Amino acid sequence: MAAPSDSSSSSDPAPGGRNRSGRRPSSGGGSGGGSSSGSRSGGSRSGRSRRSGSGRSGQSGRSPGSRSGGGRSNARPRAPVAVAAARPEPVVTPVVGAGDPPEVGENRRVAHLVCGVTGLVPGLVVGVILGLVAGPVAGVVAGVVVLVGVYVGVWRGATSYTLSVLGARVPRGAELPGLANLVDGLCATFGVPMPEILVVDDPVANALAVGRDPGSAVLVVTTGLLGRFGLIETEGVVAHELAHIKAHDTVRAGVAVLALAPLTLVGRTDGLLHALVGRGREYRADQTAAAAVRYPPGLADALSQMAAGDRPAPGSVFTGRRWVATRWLWIDPMAGATDRAADTTGQLDATSVRLAALAEW
Repeated sequence: MAAPSDSSSSSDPAPGGRNRSGRRPSSGGGSGGGSSSGSRSGGSRSGRSRRSGSGRSGQSGRSPGSRSGGGRSNARPRAPVAVAAARPEPVVTPVVGAGDPPEVGENRRVAHLVCGVTGLVPGLVVGVILGLVAGPVAGVVAGVVVLVGVYVGVWRGATSYTLSVLGARVPRGAELPGLANLVDGLCATFGVPMPEILVVDDPVANALAVGRDPGSAVLVVTTGLLGRFGLIETEGVVAHELAHIKAHDTVRAGVAVLALAPLTLVGRTDGLLHALVGRGREYRADQTAAAAVRYPPGLADALSQMAAGDRPAPGSVFTGRRWVATRWLWIDPMAGATDRAADTTGQLDATSVRLAALAEW
């Protein structure tokens, strides 16, 4: 409903039915003056009523953000703007990856711990003896000096000692041209520097790797491996050893060999060596190598030929104390075993167990 107009104060009849001029308002067709007055009054009311109605209609129809009245809203819904997400360019990375494997930290911690324990025993002995002779201060100083000296000696001398036990030598002339090229190519895949390659004169096909870190690593192969395996099998063996270098298994293995050297003179230490280098290390290296070369049958064929190979001859590196001291560093740790089948119980690193695992790929 339209609100009462303000013009009613001047044109509405006064009490008693008379207007201000004293005349009664005419209805319908009256005198010209009355008709004109009524027409003006009606027109005024009608116009103001329309203006009032349109004004209220405009106020009621106006929505927030609308700029026009008159009962019509010109507000238009805003369409969502689609923003195209920037897609990064694909990055090609090596199969194994440029970063360090998660076991690197553990391998280096164990290596440092073995060095510390190896130096602790002689340090305590020297410290106690010298403390009883020259006093406690001298004993403590001497014990610490011996501990630090043995620690540094084991850490820095483990690689050279292991190579001397194996009798490894520098290759002669063009003895390893194909192997060197193969190693160089696989190093790019693993993201490690090119290791030094040494040879052990033995007809048994086998290989291992040692070194404090990838920058000082040494790859050792036997002459039996060089003359027996083809390119595909050799690639699997090299990838296996590069997996050890990548994971820093090599520093842990070398330190364990030197730390256990005194015990090797009095008895078998291959079980303790296996515990120090880490059980399952050969199995993990197989899995990494198979993923890197993308052809597990190559490594499986190499292991099969090793398992079917002849027993080592007397004086071989795979017999006697040298074999006991380095057994669990070789890719085929069963090469010098008396009975391969009986020596696989509970051994995840046994060659036959790993062959079965590679067959599942």
